[in-house]
This record gives sequence, C-alpha cells and structure tokens, in this order.
Amino acid sequence: MKFMMWTATLLLAGAFACSSDGAGSSGGFGGNAQGGPGGTGGAATGGSGPIEPVASCSSAPDCAGCTSCAALCTCEGNDQTACIEFCTAGAGGSAGVPGVGGTGGMGTGAVPSQTFSWPESPPGNPCRAGRYVGCFDGMWSSSLTFIGLPIPVVGNVDMTLVEGQSGEFLEISQGSVTGVANETFPYQATISGRLDCRTFQFDGLLVNADYVAIGVAVPWSGTVTAGYDANTSTFVPGGWSGVETANNAFGGSGVWKATIFGNPLPTCP
Repeated sequence: MKFMMWTATLLLAGAFACSSDGAGSSGGFGGNAQGGPGGTGGAATGGSGPIEPVASCSSAPDCAGCTSCAALCTCEGNDQTACIEFCTAGAGGSAGVPGVGGTGGMGTGAVPSQTFSWPESPPGNPCRAGRYVGCFDGMWSSSLTFIGLPIPVVGNVDMTLVEGQSGEFLEISQGSVTGVANETFPYQATISGRLDCRTFQFDGLLVNADYVAIGVAVPWSGTVTAGYDANTSTFVPGGWSGVETANNAFGGSGVWKATIFGNPLPTCP
C-alpha cells in the first residue's frame, strides 16, 4: 500500500513539467522529452545516468533526507529490487536523479523538497503481558467457628495475562490464589478478570473457591480489584472480598499485590 501511494505521489508531481525541450522550470521537475513523465531535475544534464546506490540513504525510519528515487523507495520499506526496477523504468533522467518512466527530460532546475505522509502505527499497549506473581492477605470470618471469629489468611497470587482481541485489555488466561487460613486450613481460588490498559484498572472474580477445615470443604466466591503501574508492570495494592456460598453472613476481605515475574516479589501487610 505504501509503495502504491508513493508511486501515485511521484506521478502527480510529474504533471508540473512544463517544457517539451527538456528545460526544467525553476525549482521544479525536469521536462518531458517524449510525453512521458520527466525525470526529477538535477544539477547535471544528460541521458540515462546511473542509479544512486540504495545504501546512500541513511535517514531511516523517517527517510526525510532521501532524495534518490531508489533510496527513498527502499527506505520506506519496499523491496530493493522492485524499487530499482521502478526507478529505472525506461531511459533514466539526469545523472543526478533518475527519471520515472518515458524518456527522461534534461531538467536543470533545483530538486524540490519531497514530503511523504504515511498513517502512523497505533501506539503500543502500555500494559505488559506475561506472568504476574504476588501476595494475598486478609481476615476471614468462618461459619465453622460458629461465632464467626475472624482468622488471618495469607497466600500467593499467580496469574498469566495475555492481550485481548481489542488490544486495549489484558485478560487472565490462567490464575490462582492459594494459601492457608489461621496458619492451618488450606484455601484456594481461581482468579479471572481483565486489565483495562486505557484506565489502568483491573477488575476480576474469585471463583471455584473453597477452604478446608476439620475435614469439611467450604465453598466461597469473591471479587478483586486493583490499579496498575505501567512503569513497573505492577498491580498497585488492590482489594479483595468474598463470602461463603452457603451463608453470605460469613466471609472476609483484605489486600493483594502482584508484579511481572522477574521483579522483586511484593510483600503484603
């Protein structure tokens, strides 16, 4: 697509050639000796001159300083062989800058500045996909204590985030929370959700969760939220809450943190 737009721009510019005897207008493109688009006017006059080496263009990626047809064409990301064939089609223009198609004119005007404008690529996602690990901490009031005496819960967060189809979100492809309550009773949950990379806000769920005490598995579920620091790829201290499935008068809440795997592990209070 870029190659076709670039070609169309050069052909349009060739329409400004104004002399059939090959004399280029001041500051413009070279003349048109046989009706085809004339070569870009250069300092020297002559017939088909040698093409400038493609390697002479060193202005990538913006190519703003490239004046050679082939160099500019290649700098814009097109195939080098195709660029050379395109820029040397027919008899070349002046020795300084080759013509484009037809018999090139012998323009003597100054080479005009060339400006090409391509649509910019969308900015990269500021959120980082990958594995995140961290900590989980809080208090839980269990129905098995009868009076709901709060007990401490501590654990670990381990989740993998991948880029969503829209490109504006990271979604958890797999995630878990595991730990112990009161340093004795194991608990676990699956964590799901997504991170909005426009607002840096994470919202998720704790599902398929339970804890085991005195041989009894007690199911529960909950929610998790957090902010996100794109500079450190870290979920800033977030919150969680949950309730027991059989009796939502019992449950708990607390904080959690996570960072991209490889960073120093965060600690929870």
